[in-house]
Amino acid sequence: MNTGNKSESNYRTIQRFFKLYEMNYDDYSRFVLMLLSSQSKYYLVMDRTNWKFGNSNINILMLGVIYKDNCFPLYWELLDKGGSSSTQERKKLLTKAIKLLGKDRILGLLGDREFIGVQWFRYLISNQIEFHIRVPKQIKVGSSLKKHRRTIEYLFRYCKENVKMDYPKPVNILGFNMYVSGMKSSNGFCIVLSSKSNLKSLEKYQMRWTIENM
Repeated sequence: MNTGNKSESNYRTIQRFFKLYEMNYDDYSRFVLMLLSSQSKYYLVMDRTNWKFGNSNINILMLGVIYKDNCFPLYWELLDKGGSSSTQERKKLLTKAIKLLGKDRILGLLGDREFIGVQWFRYLISNQIEFHIRVPKQIKVGSSLKKHRRTIEYLFRYCKENVKMDYPKPVNILGFNMYVSGMKSSNGFCIVLSSKSNLKSLEKYQMRWTIENM
């Protein structure tokens, strides 16, 4: 690469390299798991990172595996757009992980507020993938047929600061009965949605931060 070239020119050179270089991602992912062979079951983390390189948008959707407080990338997709990922883009990565690991070796999927939606939740539930996903505090709870619905934040109106609260029964969110846990801090609420149980769901969700250290 010519260090004297402009950043946009260097970026195009990198693009051409990766376009011509065909990496076998399945072989790479199997190699990662071979290195982590002392652990048989894993939590997966999905995240997306977006930044600017000159005039170009770099937008990467990533699926990683957690091992001993660290996260290792398994599959990723360079999105040809800015902004959020689609359900199909998420399914593409997770389907590969299911094929690689098998459902019985996936303890659960962790994700931030981007990774919600009716079709996405339906896909996870139908594939029996347990998940712990943070949700926006403005999301509505209850059947969509009801005229007056509360925000999920309302369920935690009596929650004291820095004290975890598990809501005692499932609630209807986007048409699915799911469990919620929350904690209030000086920065606001962290509310986590879980598909099967809210037992230690906040603690499980906190493992998501390992992907930020990759």
